[in-house]
Amino acid sequence: SSSSSSSSSSSPSPTPFLSAMQYSDVAVAVLDTLVSVKDANDVRFEGLAFTETRTTFMEIHQEPSGGWNVHRGGCFEAENVTRLSVSQCVFNETGGNAILLTGHVVDSLIEQNEILRPGESGILLWGTAQAFDGTRPTYPNRNTVRFNHIHEVGIFGKQTSCVCAILSANSTITDNVCYNGPRAGINQNDGFGGNDLVARNLVFNMVRESADHGPYNSWDHQVFLTFNGVDDGFSAQDKWGHGGASIIKAYSRIERNFFINGYNGIWSIDHDDGSQFYNDSFNFLVFGGCKNFQGNHKVTHHNLIAFPGIDSRSYGDRRCQSEDNNLLHVGRGFAEQYYHDNHCLSQDGIAYSWFLSNTSDLADQIYHTWNNTFYAPDASFEQDIFEKDSLSFPEWQALGQDRGSKLKDLPTNNELVAMAKALLEG
Repeated sequence: SSSSSSSSSSSPSPTPFLSAMQYSDVAVAVLDTLVSVKDANDVRFEGLAFTETRTTFMEIHQEPSGGWNVHRGGCFEAENVTRLSVSQCVFNETGGNAILLTGHVVDSLIEQNEILRPGESGILLWGTAQAFDGTRPTYPNRNTVRFNHIHEVGIFGKQTSCVCAILSANSTITDNVCYNGPRAGINQNDGFGGNDLVARNLVFNMVRESADHGPYNSWDHQVFLTFNGVDDGFSAQDKWGHGGASIIKAYSRIERNFFINGYNGIWSIDHDDGSQFYNDSFNFLVFGGCKNFQGNHKVTHHNLIAFPGIDSRSYGDRRCQSEDNNLLHVGRGFAEQYYHDNHCLSQDGIAYSWFLSNTSDLADQIYHTWNNTFYAPDASFEQDIFEKDSLSFPEWQALGQDRGSKLKDLPTNNELVAMAKALLEG
């Protein structure tokens, strides 16, 4: 009986996991930032590995220019630095943002890095302004982000992207590969200064944990006074004595990108909330087209747009070009918007998502359109009028739209691949 009593009162055997833990080291991240560079020139970081910083999604976040709430911090931080270079580094499982360029970071280069599984965004360019006065040198300017491999972003924070630009100007974002994230792949948070180039990027598998948006997103919620724009017609006296400053940003270019929309994304290029002064050209856009909402001065030309609005591949049933102003509710459209020389492929002949209430004043409602090629089964085409019948292609052209445009049957898969290759290679 003593043996039985001893057996019943003994402690349970440890599980294999607990046994292994007896001989293991446990590391707990306590640092938000591993490297901080401030007020410096000509600093270079190459071939380093950064990992396991503390999560920051519960720390203070700011809404600097409308749009997202973002944490101003990162595993690697640079503030007021000229000619910084970060290249061939690996940022693996940083708890928050991987790289933050803030303040007056100028003529700097972020290239050939791999950023995987960051808790928030991959690369943030983030300046400051005094209200809408951006004339002081307190913002990232003339920086280049290129040849980076960024994926599995936004593990904890969801208003995040591979590259996010906030209150910055003259940025070059080219030749990056970006995929697998909760929101837009490349996000332009405002219309601060303009003259940005977004080119030759491959972006796919975004908007996986939210809705709206697409591989690329822009906003323009308020004007900013900068020295980066074009003549706005106001005197220096009207602008606090800042002669040469402007509230009109310079044109930005979105060109020769390969954007694949999917999951809950609606558009491949989403120009939202007053976005203005964009030139979208020579892009290959799959399962999503281009959008305007309450913006002006945009040109969409020489793009190849394949099968937007397919329910199994996207959300929202928007087509090659959308005008989402919905004139019945928010008034007329805005000026200087053009859609020309594009190739649009659809499964049903519907190329545009216009909220047309009538056909008497199209010039005030939608883009000016010409020289486009529309591909659909049996070379079909139709344009819906709100609560009215659809227009045929001759009826649409008789209204002054799509002069010189053509209808064709769908290309074969091989023909489509050849068209895309020729477009992207230029």
